[in-house]
Amino acid sequence: MAENKKSFILYTDQKGVWDKLDDAQAGRLIKHVIAYVNDENPEAPDFITELAFEPIKAVLKRDLKKWETQQDQRKKAGKKSAEVRKRNATSVNDRSVSSTVNGSVSVNVSDNVNVINKKGDYFSNEKLNQCFSLWLKMCEEKGKNRTTTSIEAIVMKMQYKTTEQNITEVEQALENGWLNLYSIKPKTYDKKTEKPVYDAPQSVKKALNDLANKMKV
Repeated sequence: MAENKKSFILYTDQKGVWDKLDDAQAGRLIKHVIAYVNDENPEAPDFITELAFEPIKAVLKRDLKKWETQQDQRKKAGKKSAEVRKRNATSVNDRSVSSTVNGSVSVNVSDNVNVINKKGDYFSNEKLNQCFSLWLKMCEEKGKNRTTTSIEAIVMKMQYKTTEQNITEVEQALENGWLNLYSIKPKTYDKKTEKPVYDAPQSVKKALNDLANKMKV
């Protein structure tokens, strides 16, 4: 029997062979089978045992070949799965260009994300940074005081979206007074660039201006 294979099957359609043996013969046959599957290379003690064992031996060999094929398929599938996980991990790591930790955290992960520096700049895009700062201020006024770690987690999550999508989602939260950011789907696609176009509500600009003016007071 192959290494790590701990079992074998005796089939019910072999019953006719066993019925033709007396108890002593059946006992010698089962002992011979057990010795064979444990790789002891036994020699049949008599002609009856040798004759009765032949069809059982053929089935055992067939099952062993099937088991080895299954094990090989599982190994290949496991190797392929490991390679996919490795590629995915490499892809994620490639998106993180550099990270610096010194009192506050500054991580360059894309063209528009800078995770919290001492100036309170969260993004390199001025409009996105302004909207995000206003949203945090609104949350604070509503009693939702976020920790630096919490803000960092939000900003890091936003790196996987475009600047335009992030701006629209923050504006959406500001207009509705939401304390969390929710993903939205693009309404249209630019035919030339084939990029999504996020259509924010028309009233959002007024809401932003009113909120900005209120905070200046």
